[in-house]
Amino acid sequence: MNDPIAKAPPQYLKAIGEISVNLAFAELSIVHCISILIAHDMKHRDMRQTLCLVGGESFSVLLSKLKKVFRHRVTDAKLLREFDKLYRQLGELNKKRDKYLHSVLWAEAGQVFRAKFKKQMTADGSLGEYEPVSLVSLKSLAKEIRDAGSDVYAFV
Repeated sequence: MNDPIAKAPPQYLKAIGEISVNLAFAELSIVHCISILIAHDMKHRDMRQTLCLVGGESFSVLLSKLKKVFRHRVTDAKLLREFDKLYRQLGELNKKRDKYLHSVLWAEAGQVFRAKFKKQMTADGSLGEYEPVSLVSLKSLAKEIRDAGSDVYAFV
């Protein structure tokens, strides 16, 4: 059997793991900030209440909820602009993460590629995306996601 994953270099698989773990950190950062923002007037903040409201939601849903709560609590125009920039950045990083985590990686002829198949054929006859992948780009994405997750805390 031709196992494409067996041909993917371990350092690429490790970098994809870092992307996944760092997005989980960004999700936790978002949930934590939601908790702080909704409990702003309470003497005791209980993360369990927030988890009851948002636990298990997708990254994009969490991000949307954070935006709503942030815009409700914050009125400073400069902070809102900065937050909107981070909001867009996190959305883009999530799309990039999806691109790699929902793809198959393999190596051939000394290069690593990814393929992501679509549900139906496109007008040009394509069944999906196919492109080379660099280890540098994977590591860079992992770091960008980690940094953006840290940046979320700066707003509360």
